[in-house]
Amino acid sequence: MRAAVAGGRGVLLLTAHLGNWEAAGQLLMRVDVPITITGFDRETPEIRALLESAPQKKFKLLPLTGGPTDAIPLVAALRRGEVVAMLGDRAYGSPTVRVPFFGGMASFPIGAYVMASIAGAAMMHVFSHREPGGRYRFFGFPAHHPQLPAHHERDAYLKICAANFARDLESILKLDPLQWYNFFPFWEDEETAAQTTARLAEPKRSEGGISPRASQLSSHPTPTK
Repeated sequence: MRAAVAGGRGVLLLTAHLGNWEAAGQLLMRVDVPITITGFDRETPEIRALLESAPQKKFKLLPLTGGPTDAIPLVAALRRGEVVAMLGDRAYGSPTVRVPFFGGMASFPIGAYVMASIAGAAMMHVFSHREPGGRYRFFGFPAHHPQLPAHHERDAYLKICAANFARDLESILKLDPLQWYNFFPFWEDEETAAQTTARLAEPKRSEGGISPRASQLSSHPTPTK
């Protein structure tokens, strides 16, 4: 990510409701560029209060409404060479595609890939995971540059992008499913949802299940309150 920022290109970080976003935000303090964090409009008051209490106010919160105009300021920020952080496991009314996820089919949003392509920005899948002893480990997958193909190939391409994110999320989620803060039915089929939920409730898997594409970014003590 540092190389992309140093080159004047924006970076779109795609993450999930996994681990602790506040701890991950402390890691972003090391990047000397403006950072825009997106959040659903209904969640804004609580999240804004946390951001404003940070010792270094370099984060800008942009509430999302699910409308087409949400992309305008985000693309602009990426074109300025800034960092944008988005959640890739919530649709918020934006276009989605159905891809395999833990043995079932689930809907994942595709807007992030479209925005990164329009802005010419790099994209990284990043996740945080809380480990025993009050430490966090941060995982980053290789940066890539989404580029939309011809219109007749676009739907298939975006589905591949979403499937790659779902695969990366799954590989980290296997470490501890209870760290995924998902509080609504994620799978579209009730029978599949029940089977998948039971599978996730099984004892934690070993770290051997982590995708070999993932690299450790950093490890920090649990933030004190």
